[in-house]
Amino acid sequence: MTRWLAWLWPKTLRARLLLVLIPLVGLSIGGLGHFLTLGGEEAIMAEKRQHLLGATQLLLTRLESRGGYNKLMEAYRGPLADRSARIKELNAALLPYTDEVAKAFPGIGVGYYHRGLDAILTYGPSTEYADKVGVAIGPTHPGRKVMESGLPAVESGHLVRGHILNAMTPIREDGRVVGYIWANQLVDDIEAQVARMRRTVYAFTSAILALAMAMIFFVATRLTRDVVTIKDGLRLIAGDLSQRVPPLRGETGEISTAVNALAASLEQARAQERAAAENALKHTESTLRAAIDAIDEAFVIYDENDRLVFRNDRCREVFPLSWDLLAPGNSFETIVREGARRGEYPEAADHIEEWVAESVHH
Repeated sequence: MTRWLAWLWPKTLRARLLLVLIPLVGLSIGGLGHFLTLGGEEAIMAEKRQHLLGATQLLLTRLESRGGYNKLMEAYRGPLADRSARIKELNAALLPYTDEVAKAFPGIGVGYYHRGLDAILTYGPSTEYADKVGVAIGPTHPGRKVMESGLPAVESGHLVRGHILNAMTPIREDGRVVGYIWANQLVDDIEAQVARMRRTVYAFTSAILALAMAMIFFVATRLTRDVVTIKDGLRLIAGDLSQRVPPLRGETGEISTAVNALAASLEQARAQERAAAENALKHTESTLRAAIDAIDEAFVIYDENDRLVFRNDRCREVFPLSWDLLAPGNSFETIVREGARRGEYPEAADHIEEWVAESVHH
């Protein structure tokens, strides 16, 4: 279990940062790209609906400006029972403008439908769809719903032209629906446009993601490098306050500057404490020396290695022959041996080494 945790949560700071930041940023940017794609698709579809409905409004405005189907048929002199002739008459009147609109909106198909004749009157561009004129739409065609409800609609499905997105606007004359106008576009064309949008979004998202990954790696590397530098510097300062953290840039540079300032303050405070302690020690030594010098008897102090540390001036009178030997740093053994040889200690005259050994022993 511990091994798996160590693998899942690495020890180094940089690895931890990368382990956390890369999935977080990747999911964020990937999610943003996904929502941009969905939003883009919806925007394209909304634009297509408005685009197609706008084309139907142009055709409707043209028809209304000419008085509608009834007005156009006033000049017709043929028998009303001749459906084909009536379709031909209306086609001749409406086809030019139908083709103009189709030309103005490349890729779409537009036309008029007559409810009473139950036939397509025009289908532009006529160079491609002239054979559709006179054809009746199927019983389940959404155009029939538009004529029944009198409400515009946009439907997607397999209709006369194929798999299309079809916008339909009803035609009203004398308070009743007499037909509808449509404008449609092949779904394949719309999907091709959506695919181009997706590729653009994916390319942009991928570029942003790559840039973000590079920035994360750079920042993590620099940050962890600076953290290691600061840690190493702190380790050195802990052992020697004269050491300093190397200068760094950015926010970590501010940290290193603060650490160095703190180390300098501590070093100064320690130096002041050391100086104060030395002064106090000197004062104490001076006071002690003065007190010892005031003693009427000879007084000497040896350290743990039996070396002379201090003697008062009374020793000059008590040990006149070996006064010069009573110098700080000389060992007790050296002092008494040389003093015995000089006659400072008469009791040692005939057996100096034995006397010295006994004196050192005691």
